[in-house]
Amino acid sequence: MKYFMGKFSKSAATYSDNFQSPTLQTIFKYMFSPDIAAWFVIMILASVAGGMLGLIKNGCQDFVQLIEDRYRSLGGEIKFRLKVEKIIVENDAAVGIITSDGGEQRADVIVSAADGRSTIFDMLDAKYVDEKIIKRYQKWTPFDPAIIVSLGVTRTFEEDAPLSYFLLDTPLMVGGKETNLLPLRIFNYSDAFAPSGKSVIQVMIETDWEYWSELRENYEQYKNEKDKVADEIIARLDRFYPGISSQVEMTDVATPYTTWRYTLNDRGSPMGWQLTKSSIMELIPRTLPGLNNFYMAGQWVLPGGGVPGCIYTGRNIIQILCKRNGVSFRSNYP
Repeated sequence: MKYFMGKFSKSAATYSDNFQSPTLQTIFKYMFSPDIAAWFVIMILASVAGGMLGLIKNGCQDFVQLIEDRYRSLGGEIKFRLKVEKIIVENDAAVGIITSDGGEQRADVIVSAADGRSTIFDMLDAKYVDEKIIKRYQKWTPFDPAIIVSLGVTRTFEEDAPLSYFLLDTPLMVGGKETNLLPLRIFNYSDAFAPSGKSVIQVMIETDWEYWSELRENYEQYKNEKDKVADEIIARLDRFYPGISSQVEMTDVATPYTTWRYTLNDRGSPMGWQLTKSSIMELIPRTLPGLNNFYMAGQWVLPGGGVPGCIYTGRNIIQILCKRNGVSFRSNYP
């Protein structure tokens, strides 16, 4: 725990100011976010080095499918492409949900793994809050949104690392933010991502929510800006991989607005609350004050975000329900 305090609790940007190497300084600062705690960067690198983190051969689809199949095998039902509009409350107890198609689903327990702000302030009309909750959503910092440019190219990268960082001679301006670092993901560790002789590569850069949200009001300008960003990134990549600009066959650009449209995550944030001095010291309850039969899971009740945190908090809810019902918590898999 001592590493969560003192000099390691400084932001990556502040901590890296003491580095003698400008290259290392830039990489440490931008590897995740300049505002993230220094210990988080060290922890992730150590986890990779220790073999605790890695790449899934066939991508996230296989991972997600296993969870879905297991859930269905236990009798669970899933409805996709259906937005929850409201949580039904009777006598200060959550008893169901209302969906965007006008449907109503009743249940003994309601669990929201959705966006925290939408859940608390929209679905529940801010009726079950206290000062801590209000302060959290006013003061805490979520992970910055990103623009993701994915390219399908007629080229293979057998000898390249799956993740590389390129230092730029001149800064790249993307949606109101400037960066000197170009991160490149190369999906070359499996043949599941592209046809033979071709590859998918991807650049993800932090950007500004307001910029893209306001731009989206004029779709033509929005689309033109996406194309402009893609062209600029392809041109930059051509310096490191000569000829790649003529090898691009497919382009897909996802902005923070895209993230919000699919997830409704506040301001298009990809991973909830950042790990800061404030957030790391506060345990966020899985319940809301004054509301019975309701729980929250996911990245807005555990700072740091990511898939592990979402799974961990979901497990928390099951543990709480087991204790409430006098059932021994145990898990098994055939």
